[in-house]
Amino acid sequence: MKKTIAIILSALLIIGTISIAAVSAASGTKIVLNGTTYECGEGDTITYTINMTTPEVIENGQFIIYYPSSLLSISDIKFDSILGTPLVNYTENVTDEIDFNFSKYDGYDFTAKRLLIEVSFSVKSAGNGEISLDRSASNLFICNLNDVNITNSVTFEEILGNVTKIEDSTSTEPSSSDVTQPTTVQPKPDPKPTTPKPSKVTKKKSNPIKVTVKTKTVKKSKLKKAKQTVKAITVKKAKGTVSYKKVSGSKKLTISKKNGKITVKKGKYKKTTLKIKVKVTAKGTKTYKSKSITKTVKVKVK
Repeated sequence: MKKTIAIILSALLIIGTISIAAVSAASGTKIVLNGTTYECGEGDTITYTINMTTPEVIENGQFIIYYPSSLLSISDIKFDSILGTPLVNYTENVTDEIDFNFSKYDGYDFTAKRLLIEVSFSVKSAGNGEISLDRSASNLFICNLNDVNITNSVTFEEILGNVTKIEDSTSTEPSSSDVTQPTTVQPKPDPKPTTPKPSKVTKKKSNPIKVTVKTKTVKKSKLKKAKQTVKAITVKKAKGTVSYKKVSGSKKLTISKKNGKITVKKGKYKKTTLKIKVKVTAKGTKTYKSKSITKTVKVKVK
């Protein structure tokens, strides 16, 4: 009988140990989003969702999301079906960012709230980190008005799912019931001055921007009636905001500094080939350097 009791007690102790271990493993990772702290555990899957509403139909957009790659691993990325397949760049355990952009001539209708992006993360280790949308690097342009950036008038709704919201423990003051008032208060000696440590300089990586150009053709009959716009420059893998600048070339050609579209001025033309030299610059990020590439673009008039 005593032997049976001992076996039962041993089994109960094992079950208790497993339960305690499971509880302790279920927490330990804290993620901050817009000043609110959430808690999750190793092995959990959490979602970060951005819904977007724009005042008008947009032709293109560019975004950067920062996340702690030492704590979270990307398992899936979803977009609203109207975006099709945006250009997405990220490198696990190398950069702490997801870069994505999209562009379509006839535009995307986000005037009613729609999903912009949903990222599923696997929690791989305990620690503290933050997820954020870099709004300073976001660019949204109205359809057919490509020089008008409306990012500041766009509404972003950010949601962190499958996590537990917790209170921030920022106050360290004890409650009045725990405080014993001293009879004599001695002044504290002045602290010794400390020499600030030099900040660590992180060497930035080379910007992987790629620029390709195509020769475009416009009809002289159309140019008699109105100016014509062509898209001859394609940019891929750029890190940071992309801008365009005319370096030299025909006075009859201009370029949008925001999206790189080239405009041929209205007028009477003979068959000819117009040229423009363009400098394309990727501003860079906290991880990547700024980089510029210069290309010559040809526009044939027939």
